[in-house]
Amino acid sequence: MVINLLKGGLILIPFYELLLRVFPYTSVLTPDTRVAKEYVGIWLALIIGLTAIHFGVKRVRNKWLLVLMGYLLLSTRFAMRLPLVMNDVPNPHFGIWKPLFMALAFFLMFVGVQSIKFTRKNIDSLLSVMVWVGFAMSVYAIIQSFGIDQFYFIKPHEMIGSVVNPQISGTLGQPTILGAFIAFLVPLGLYSKHRWRVIPMITAVCLTKSNMAIGAMVVSILIYAVMIRPRFIYPLIVMIVLSGIMLRANDIIPVDYIKAHHNGRFPVWKQVVHDWKNGPDSKVPARFSLTGIGLGRHIYVFPKNNPRKVSSIQLPNVFQQAHNDPLQVLEELGLFGFIIFMGSIITMMVVAFKAWLKLADYQKTMIAALMASFTCLFLNSLGMFVWQLGLFMFFTTVIVGLLHNKSILYKEELQCSRNY
Repeated sequence: MVINLLKGGLILIPFYELLLRVFPYTSVLTPDTRVAKEYVGIWLALIIGLTAIHFGVKRVRNKWLLVLMGYLLLSTRFAMRLPLVMNDVPNPHFGIWKPLFMALAFFLMFVGVQSIKFTRKNIDSLLSVMVWVGFAMSVYAIIQSFGIDQFYFIKPHEMIGSVVNPQISGTLGQPTILGAFIAFLVPLGLYSKHRWRVIPMITAVCLTKSNMAIGAMVVSILIYAVMIRPRFIYPLIVMIVLSGIMLRANDIIPVDYIKAHHNGRFPVWKQVVHDWKNGPDSKVPARFSLTGIGLGRHIYVFPKNNPRKVSSIQLPNVFQQAHNDPLQVLEELGLFGFIIFMGSIITMMVVAFKAWLKLADYQKTMIAALMASFTCLFLNSLGMFVWQLGLFMFFTTVIVGLLHNKSILYKEELQCSRNY
């Protein structure tokens, strides 16, 4: 049952607004696609987690993840208190409970996914659903590139400057988010039987002209290629060296290109680091560098640090997110939380890599695809806020759960319990 719920969520969340239109007398509850997908993702994650608990779950081997969940609760004790009053009642920790609830819901979902006893058939079918979703989203995006769309319209003013090709956004509201979403599904498409599906997927990512998505996709494809054919590493090194020589010969400096196309991220990151070290409010001499300002606090605190008031850093606009998930973790959970967060990721990848070294056949290839997919997600998180969007949370939880699943990591009986 959990597998069927996962498949349903993988299809429902990306196309929530379009699927809702099929039913009469219904309408989308919010004009912002992110909000709708977030709430659908949270409730599906909670349902999947509770269903898995009902049927029985396995213990979590990644102790860093368990410590992280406990730390989230502890960090609220030291979080920055906001001067908020509602109906004459002080509410200093307003806004912190929603992200805590989301973390709990998706952690329960993760526990459920990593506990499933998979067969090759049902795990391949689960990954195939993810690839078909990416394929469908890609086809829709390619149609949008011709200026054809019936269900979505472009806002007259974007929050963050001008967006290249704003009409190419699929059902996700922005081309940058679309590119990041399709990009991490490409390695899974290469693993699947019908590899032709990656052609429109790669095309759609390139049409978004998102440097982050395209770069992360290329890196993930190279990682997958090297892991399934280790001898590719030698021509790859030669290609990288030759590319560097050609770029230098033509006076094309990648660092200069990045500086010219950061779209306001660099000054925002500089401000976030400043706030982490010195405190988010210049009028209150309080620092939260070790334990953080509190989960979900950035959106409430950062707009106060407008350059016209307390900062000498020239920010192009007020970001609601830091556009760098690990950096925002550092700000909200402090140095301790950042170490635990990165420790959980490193532990997962190290365990998966060791399993990849020992296994053979389809399990080895599957682990390579999952590791490449997660790497793509992580690279995109360095320039976006992918892990703050319900859609990405759901898909990431599936991938992370699979990378912790014993049926994939170890040579044991690959069977499927009737309960699942």
